Order: sequence, then C-alpha cells, then structure tokens
Amino acid sequence: METFIKGLLIGLSVSAPVDPIGFLCIQRTLTQGMKVGLATGLGATFADFLYGLVAAFGMSKITVFFMSEAKWFRLFGGAFLFYLGVKIIFKKKTSNSCVDSNLPMWQAFLTTFLLMISNPLTILFFLSVFSGVSSAETYFSKKYALVLSCGVGIGSGLWWLGLSAFVVRFREKLTIARLQKINIIAGVVFCGFGFWTLQQVIRLL
Repeated sequence: METFIKGLLIGLSVSAPVDPIGFLCIQRTLTQGMKVGLATGLGATFADFLYGLVAAFGMSKITVFFMSEAKWFRLFGGAFLFYLGVKIIFKKKTSNSCVDSNLPMWQAFLTTFLLMISNPLTILFFLSVFSGVSSAETYFSKKYALVLSCGVGIGSGLWWLGLSAFVVRFREKLTIARLQKINIIAGVVFCGFGFWTLQQVIRLL
C-alpha cells in the first residue's frame, strides 16, 4: 500500500502542472464536454503509465532507444502541437450550439497519447523520482515496479478526472462568442509551444 500511495502521489504531481496537455484538456472539456475532456487526459495517463513501466522495470534498451532518438520524437511533438493550434484556430462551427461534440473519444485519447509519448525526457523524470523514493532492495523488485507504475497511472487518471469534473461546471456560461475566444487563445498557445519546441530541436540537428 505504501508503494502504491507513492506512485499515486507521483502520478498526481507529474500531471498537475499546467502545460499544453492540461490546456488541451480544459479547452476540450469546455467546448466538447466532460467525456472528451477526460479521454484527452487519459491519453496522457496511458503514456505516463508506459513510461513509468519502462523506468520502474529498468528497461535500459528501450530507455536508450527513446533517448537516442529524442530529437526526432520532439520534432514530431512540436509539429503536432503546431498543427493542433492551427486546426483549432480555424475550426468552423457546424451548428448554432455553443458546444461542439464531434470529436471521437478515441481521437481525443490518441492526440494526447502521441503528444506525451513524443517527450522521452519523461523517462528521465521517472527514473530520478523512482530512485529517490525506492530503497536498494525494492528498486529491482518486479512486484514493486508494477505496483509503483499502477499507482502512477491511477494518480494521473484521478487528476484528469478531477480537472474535467471541475471545468465542466463552467460550460453553462459558455456562449458562441466565448467559445470562439477560447479556441483562438488555445490555438495560439499550442502554436507557441509547437514553434518553441521546433526551434529548440532544429538547433540540435
């Protein structure tokens, strides 16, 4: 139980900072409802869980591969963020409703999974945190690694559930004009993050 709680807290802490994933979850919850917003967050949760498994089980070959190809993963992530931003900015409404609902949940899930998996530096975060909370005896235990990783996944999922549930309360005050402003702001933020990431990666090429 202590190991699970450690993973839970790590999962909450890695998800809590407001970054492009969090902003996307908020934007989709406001404009497309809690189910799409939650699916958006769970995509990031699944990526966190996979990276947590890699770090917890000490899968050195996978870690080396991701880190050696990190610039290409980040290049994809930056381009994908920029694409999302442009798509949101120029999104046309298909009805008079102030809330859209035409994004499949699987697509919302896949979007953030790809964004999160394109940042291999997350593995280094988990490696450093796991080594800090683990003793020498437990760090190499498969059972310990599995419980810790499951805790990370559940903690991350709880964060996105809570965030979506909180944000959905503001949908009642959402008008078409406000929806358009939200989309423009979100699009500009994503384009900005995407451009910054691409600029950083291009310098390393």
